[in-house]
Amino acid sequence: MPFRRTALAAALLLASLAGCTSDSTVAPPDNPAPSHTWEALDLTDGYAEAFALAEHDGALVAGGDFFGAAGSPHATQVRFTGSGWQLLGPQSNSDVYALAAHDGRLVAGGHFTKVGSDSLAYIAAWDGTAWRDLGGGMDWNVFALAEYGGDLVAAGVFLDAGGARVNRIARWDGSAWHPLGPGLDDAVWALAVYRGELIAGGSFRAAGATGASFIAAWNGANWRPLGNDGDLNGTVRALVVHDDTLYAGGSFTAAGGRPAMHVACWNGAAWDSVGAGLGRYASEGVHSFTVYKDHVVAGGAFLGGVAEWKAGLWFPVGTLFGDVGALAVHGGRLYAGGLVGTSPDRSLGVVRWVE
Repeated sequence: MPFRRTALAAALLLASLAGCTSDSTVAPPDNPAPSHTWEALDLTDGYAEAFALAEHDGALVAGGDFFGAAGSPHATQVRFTGSGWQLLGPQSNSDVYALAAHDGRLVAGGHFTKVGSDSLAYIAAWDGTAWRDLGGGMDWNVFALAEYGGDLVAAGVFLDAGGARVNRIARWDGSAWHPLGPGLDDAVWALAVYRGELIAGGSFRAAGATGASFIAAWNGANWRPLGNDGDLNGTVRALVVHDDTLYAGGSFTAAGGRPAMHVACWNGAAWDSVGAGLGRYASEGVHSFTVYKDHVVAGGAFLGGVAEWKAGLWFPVGTLFGDVGALAVHGGRLYAGGLVGTSPDRSLGVVRWVE
């Protein structure tokens, strides 16, 4: 199961000098107005944890583990129309961890082996009327999805895809699954595309015989470490690209030989800190990113749950309790998902920022 955290035990460190930004001398913006807050979207009155958020066909789609959502005793993929939640076709028999649009369809990956009555192993594609098989699927969990070179890339902890040995990462060309070289030696949690290369982040230490601890780049033919092997000292859980800079989040505390508390940035040549980072303790971490109003926003298990990198400083975006494992922008609005709530006694699954 993906990392889950229900209690927080640290402070959000705000003041810092900039890392991968040249804007560190700009005065910090005003704090959000008191009326700015997170609102519940009435996803469920029971247990709810969203692991993934994505836009598809004009709606926000949430994947996860939801009890009592959209009139169903148990749901795993639901869509928010702006006025309420609907089931997105038949539901999976276990959690959905990743969502991505590809070739006009919405692809879901996770822990499931069935969707409705159909056997669909850990990955499936929604074509608007039904969930479809993708080449026989995988033999274990899918945690991340991305497009690269026109193909769909899936990653996680699986060893086989479509019956072929791929070692935790594979690409779908529309008809079959293919390995990306020797693959990776442990879990892959996040994917992104940066300067024409596919970037994978996770718990791995090597790609075949190539040392690539926690983050690696694939150029279409070979894997290489991003920087020097060991530049990051812990698991990478989230990746995002903004303004030609790659941001990585996770449980690491150093990048490129300098302190980097759970978040770091890569400018194409070297790793750097992003201010003073987020959180104080190793038990915390950054687990999601998005770009909102031209600023990087991070979510995770740190005090407040969501923070915005702006003018060389981290600023809290309201206050959430729990672990923010997914962030998305839909219709110009910021959404957060996870085991999260506006109070510590209940998880709402998905919330929306009101400005």
